[in-house]
Amino acid sequence: MNTTEQEEEVRFTQTRTESHSVETYRLDLNEDERKALRSAPGSYLRKLLESEGRTVNAILVDMALIDSPEDCLDHELVHFLSGFMASTWGYRCIPLQ
Repeated sequence: MNTTEQEEEVRFTQTRTESHSVETYRLDLNEDERKALRSAPGSYLRKLLESEGRTVNAILVDMALIDSPEDCLDHELVHFLSGFMASTWGYRCIPLQ
């Protein structure tokens, strides 16, 4: 069997189950701010959040921002409030429809 005929099987193992409380925010960014976000999303978001007095343990970034930033119509932040992901922030690109 050659590699084009082989199918890779992906396995996921659940390591913990926990419900999370979250807050969701929309980011209203001008063009300069969008450029800064695209060039260094983690550091840009950390600086923004910490300047607002927020605790930041980690930042998760939607790869759509990296792969095709021109397709991001809007920008959203999700703040995990509880559990092992408390003070983790997730950035999400809202795609063009």
